[in-house]
Amino acid sequence: MSGVVLHSLDLHRERRCASCSQRVAIVHTDAPNRMSWVRRGPAMARQAGADLGSEMDEILSRHGAALQRCAPRTWQRFQRVRASYYFLEGRVWAGIRQAFSCLRVTPFSGEVWGQLICGLAGPGWFARIRSRRPPPT
Repeated sequence: MSGVVLHSLDLHRERRCASCSQRVAIVHTDAPNRMSWVRRGPAMARQAGADLGSEMDEILSRHGAALQRCAPRTWQRFQRVRASYYFLEGRVWAGIRQAFSCLRVTPFSGEVWGQLICGLAGPGWFARIRSRRPPPT
């Protein structure tokens, strides 16, 4: 997913793009058997965290300022995702710093506080807890 996002952001930065306020598609994200949701076991989650963490770093370094300015909710979500990847990689202190960075923007976010508490338990526990979460909607 991150590679697609990065290419899309690069395209928007390099080309003149227009946005459309009309609905052009409906995406149903609530089907329990949809193909885009694969429950990852703890080992797979830890490997994904290591693989996707560098991609998220690249997205944030190349487009973070524009995302923060133009799409602040997406920027905040990417910040939270990066904290998760740090915890999954076993880089607990980096995860703590990233989570506190998120809390400066959204201090009452239960998701970030939960992420921080679970991340302090270590990468193995964080991966086990994260692998039990319900599919995103």
